Amino acid sequence: MCQCPVSQLGKNMSDYDKDFPENTSIVEAMHDEKYFKNDFSDLNTWKKWEEILTKILCPKAPSGTVGASDEASVIEPPSSVFLIAGRRSGKSRMASMIAVYKAFFGDYSKDLSPGEVGEILLIGRNREQCTILLNYIRAFTEKDIFQKYIKKDRKSDLVIKNRNNKIRISVKACDFRGTRGYTSIAVILEELAFYRAEGQNRDKEILTAVKPTLATVENSLLLGISSAYTRSGVLYEVWKDNKKNPRPDRLVLKFRSDELNPNIKKEFIENEVKNDVAMRAEYLSEFRTDITAFLSENLIKEACQTSIHKRTRDDLYHYIGAFDSSSGRGKDSSALSIAHQEIQDGKRFLVQDLLIEWKPPFRPKQVIRQASEILKRWGIGQVLIDKFAIGFVEEFFQEFGIACNYTNDKSRNYLDFQPLLIQGEVRLLDNEKLKEQFLGLERITRRTESYDKIEAGLGGHEDLSDATVSSLLGAKTLILSEDETKARMPQTAKSGAKNIIDTMYGRNKNKWQREAEKELQDFIGGNGILRSR
Repeated sequence: MCQCPVSQLGKNMSDYDKDFPENTSIVEAMHDEKYFKNDFSDLNTWKKWEEILTKILCPKAPSGTVGASDEASVIEPPSSVFLIAGRRSGKSRMASMIAVYKAFFGDYSKDLSPGEVGEILLIGRNREQCTILLNYIRAFTEKDIFQKYIKKDRKSDLVIKNRNNKIRISVKACDFRGTRGYTSIAVILEELAFYRAEGQNRDKEILTAVKPTLATVENSLLLGISSAYTRSGVLYEVWKDNKKNPRPDRLVLKFRSDELNPNIKKEFIENEVKNDVAMRAEYLSEFRTDITAFLSENLIKEACQTSIHKRTRDDLYHYIGAFDSSSGRGKDSSALSIAHQEIQDGKRFLVQDLLIEWKPPFRPKQVIRQASEILKRWGIGQVLIDKFAIGFVEEFFQEFGIACNYTNDKSRNYLDFQPLLIQGEVRLLDNEKLKEQFLGLERITRRTESYDKIEAGLGGHEDLSDATVSSLLGAKTLILSEDETKARMPQTAKSGAKNIIDTMYGRNKNKWQREAEKELQDFIGGNGILRSR
């Protein structure tokens, strides 16, 4: 697509060419009432954006035109652009306008076969972000000059009759599986830095998926536009690489919020960033130094036992369960994890046996009844819950014959769990969603607390991982001897049992210690079998 004027239009122009001349720059369209001018209350506040748009779509326009440089020659626009911009700077609005401009003003006759539909794809972080983009696109195209060429206006896309081909503007949530099989004119990655959710490298996967779709279209555009976030992922890596290895086909730009939106006062930003490092990313486009990935992919892979999705109960072992609750509404699941401990060749292993997820919507009491039945089948009479579950969760479990004990703060739990992973003491079930949740955990430095905060990244969940970690830490109280685990015979275990007690964490520490000591003494002095609850 030629976005800069390279020749005079012929005398015999079609109605479409008259409505959308190919030599119209995006900045000229912004200042033309037929197109975008009336969508802006004060174009004077968008001057910096006009410079950026000129760099992205038409680096050198003819002298004397809006957004033009002094030189009239034309150079090729960059094939990939990464724009890091602060909050409230107009990113979504500009991304939507670029999509509309590319769809209506370009001529793709040479790039698309007869009947082939050209794709302009906007990828949002979630459904809410997609809705915002669609609203902007529909606002830009509500004028009659656009409407007469819109053939379909559906829930998530618009189909436009552009000269000899149809062009579709579609908006999708970030999922690499839905980005293949197209011929793309432009791909716009909105809030790219926040695609990494639940441990999936969605930013890298999406980039890998969309690049081939752009390969056959001349002057196609890959645009990543986002606020800054952590020092990881595609956006940060591109920004870092560009400082060392700038390339003519790649444009990387970074701006503060007030540079792009003069309506935001510098005094406001200074007050916001003074005592909060997170606000420096939001308004100053500085990548955050206080957030890092908590667990590596290699650690999780080593802990997961391939193709083992659940284990069966064995009377040899003593099991413990942990339950992560939710209201049954919204997006959070409830989860139950069961684990035990065993010793092999002198080394302790914490082994996950069962992981069950209840996805919303559901009735909490019904889920807790099912969880209680499962616990009883595994010989478990009490379950670990977090302190936020005190109330109806505890009441329902007690109604169904299961006592409750409380775990420590979840951040402390994760911090205690990490060295167990590093030492190779954990055996996890092969559960993709669990892996994703572990990899999606972030470590946030807290200078005012004695320990860091561990939680799911934006858009992520931690229900399965919370229950898993609680059950495995709880399993540290359930010690069997090496001989028993090896020989799986009560007689051998009786003589080889070791008095190793790792006390329970949390407010019931003493109670659990007394119970664990009593059960181990029963085992040593009795028939050599841990009794089941």
